[in-house]
Amino acid sequence: MPAISLLPWIFLMWANFVGFSVVCTSLNEKSRAFLSVLHGILPTNHGVSIWLDAFHRKITDNSWGLTLGKFMLLERTACLALVGAMVTFVTFYAQFNESAQNRTNSTSIGCGG
Repeated sequence: MPAISLLPWIFLMWANFVGFSVVCTSLNEKSRAFLSVLHGILPTNHGVSIWLDAFHRKITDNSWGLTLGKFMLLERTACLALVGAMVTFVTFYAQFNESAQNRTNSTSIGCGG
């Protein structure tokens, strides 16, 4: 396969990466800008601002994780990746199981004549 035929695929992968990066950066900036709007909406009570800042720190903190005694530490990103993989697996299983049942039912109806 000539290298020139790979050029469109390389360009598409690069464009997808750049587009995804731009979208993620834009969402990050919008989420940070919303924090100032949230501080402006809330009452001027200092206690509310302290709770809001503590909540924001907890959400953005990546250092916490699930522990299994001293045996294992499952960090937040790994935990979310595992949950995402399980959801993806269940979704694919349900989709392919449903299509297999439809295919089996459609062939059994045609064989009865």
